[in-house]
Amino acid sequence: MKLAALRSLADVVRLMVDKETKARKLIVAGVLIEALTSAFMLLGPLALKLAVDEMSRAQFDAAKACVDIVLFAVLWSASAVSSIALLAYTGKIVHATSNTLLRRALHAQLPALASRASSDSGYVQGLLERLPYSLQVIIEGVLWKIAPVAIQLVVALALIALLVPLRYAAILFAVLAAYFVFSHLSAEQYENSAATTNHAAGELSAALGDVLANAPRVVYNGAVPREIDYVAARADARLDVNWRRSWLLTRAAAYQYGIIALGMAAMFVLCVRDIAAHRITLGDFMLLQTYVLQFALPLGAYGFVLRQAGAALANVREALAIAPRAGGGDGDGGALAQPRPGGPAAHIAVRRLAFRRAGRFAIEPMSFDLPAGSYTAIVGHNGSGKSTLAKIVAGLLPPDEGGVAYDGVDLYGVAGDARHRFALYVPQDVALLNRSLRENVRYPRRRSPTTMPPGCSSASRSTRTAGASISTATSAKAARACRAARCRRSSSSG
Repeated sequence: MKLAALRSLADVVRLMVDKETKARKLIVAGVLIEALTSAFMLLGPLALKLAVDEMSRAQFDAAKACVDIVLFAVLWSASAVSSIALLAYTGKIVHATSNTLLRRALHAQLPALASRASSDSGYVQGLLERLPYSLQVIIEGVLWKIAPVAIQLVVALALIALLVPLRYAAILFAVLAAYFVFSHLSAEQYENSAATTNHAAGELSAALGDVLANAPRVVYNGAVPREIDYVAARADARLDVNWRRSWLLTRAAAYQYGIIALGMAAMFVLCVRDIAAHRITLGDFMLLQTYVLQFALPLGAYGFVLRQAGAALANVREALAIAPRAGGGDGDGGALAQPRPGGPAAHIAVRRLAFRRAGRFAIEPMSFDLPAGSYTAIVGHNGSGKSTLAKIVAGLLPPDEGGVAYDGVDLYGVAGDARHRFALYVPQDVALLNRSLRENVRYPRRRSPTTMPPGCSSASRSTRTAGASISTATSAKAARACRAARCRRSSSSG
């Protein structure tokens, strides 16, 4: 793996064991189950070796041989059962990790998306929707499968080196390593072939949809035979690509299992000679054969898993980039440590506030005060900066100069996720969530009258850039407008 991929893998492990993820007990249980699975898989061939060695004697203990055979069968089946049981824990760990990143990403991205004039929310959504599958590949494929099998292989080679001549461990390692490397290379070729297949299928789908959607034009112009040939040509192209992909898999299988066959043949010929010379036993031969077959099958699939892990780690890197850990680590972004408003209304002091766009002042430096409990209207022509000013005062758009204080508390010195405790902003354009009408009318349901007083603490009717003015003379009109808005809201919710 590349260094960036290893760093991403380490980040995933840190996230899994993070207290916020609440998956530590699941991880401990999963590690214990995986350890049992590895032990079962390593001890099973040893039990078979003992049974065969016992039966190879002229006078053997049938009861002992039966016990060893039964033990081999139990260990083999137990390893399969524990592997499946591990999947349940893996699923919970994957979703716990994914949900933690989801919460972090929403915590970081919602304010960022709201503050930008144009935002690519589709990118964030796509990234988060792909995240569970990417984590599944990394956690289940790399951490729960490839890493344990690598450990099992090391232990198996050590056992072989202790029980039989060292050359058998060297041959087994060389054969399995070559098999794994070729599997990884075959996976790369298969990915390229799959991309070509998908492209051919997409061209056929586009051609078929185009012809069917424009059936009148095709028929009226007497082009039915030509269009049938047009679509059929793309269908033939898809068939040809699928045929080549199938033969690619066949060739890859021939090469992979050819490597295994050559390695096994060389090893087993040596076994025959050493058995004849009484250097190893028939049980040792069975041990070697079982280990070869036990490791060959999963290693053939792990080449594909590693190829998928590269894309999965890249996706996780992007997800981690948009989901930084919230400050404070208490799930509230550190908002509990932030100052809170003293009451339902606050005195707002704006000092030397300025905002630039494209290097020019959109709002020139201005200072003003908004008394607690007052109604204030921002008056100006279209494009004068009314909305921009209102967003800055509400804590949604940091100014380039100056500051905004609520009862002496610097609003932009408060964490972004805690500013809503001081001010809320009602936009010009109302966006409806994909929920029921009742839920939209009552949104947000948990907002209480103490945190959002009835009426309007400040009225801002808005648009864009340069030269707004503040007038308290219009406060009576603003109050009447707010009362009318309250009446309309009450009649709608009723």
